Amino acid sequence: MVGPDRASKDDNYSNTGYAVEGSKIRELLARHKNLTVITGDRHWQYVSRDAVTGIEEWSVGAATNAHAGGWDEKTPRPAHRFLRTGFGGFLSGEVRPSGKGVRLSLRLHDTAGTILFSADNLSPR
Repeated sequence: MVGPDRASKDDNYSNTGYAVEGSKIRELLARHKNLTVITGDRHWQYVSRDAVTGIEEWSVGAATNAHAGGWDEKTPRPAHRFLRTGFGGFLSGEVRPSGKGVRLSLRLHDTAGTILFSADNLSPR
């Protein structure tokens, strides 16, 4: 949804070939408060935020180091809040009641379970 993806790829809503569709779906998703996109079909972990709509995307990444790759960690884009390539890991999350409704916490881990990046009480854009 947000990406970014490599310039050589053209198979998702963050690519040039789907720019119109991607823009429209991000605009549609942005109408919903407290929405976070979680992506599983990537080979690297990232958290990115679309500059136009504020939609945030969390990529789970590859489960193993052997399947990780596809992006150069040394070349993050402005949309990246977090970027990790070359290593596997997983995402965990938790929804908890709070005085104002519910709180969402998301965490990106390495394969041993160490938390590498987290956000607590994800809030509206």
